[in-house]
Amino acid sequence: MNRIGSIPPIVAGSDLVGIVPDFYARMIAKQYGLRIIQPRRPLEGQRMFLIWHQKFEDDPAHIWLRETIQAGVGTAIADIQSQLQEDE
Repeated sequence: MNRIGSIPPIVAGSDLVGIVPDFYARMIAKQYGLRIIQPRRPLEGQRMFLIWHQKFEDDPAHIWLRETIQAGVGTAIADIQSQLQEDE
């Protein structure tokens, strides 16, 4: 899937499962009648990408936004990993 919004209706109308970020799962589960189940262990090897048009490559505001997103995601991942280690 290349669009996260495609996952809920496909899963709701089938016997398939979908893997989406927790915040998104909580946001859409009720609307589609879906059940949320946490993975038993962290999903290894998941990669995230930022994509932008080349005309914004050197734009100072866009550079700031990309750096802010990367820092925020890094902090969130570190927090999640710390919580998982505490739960073990």
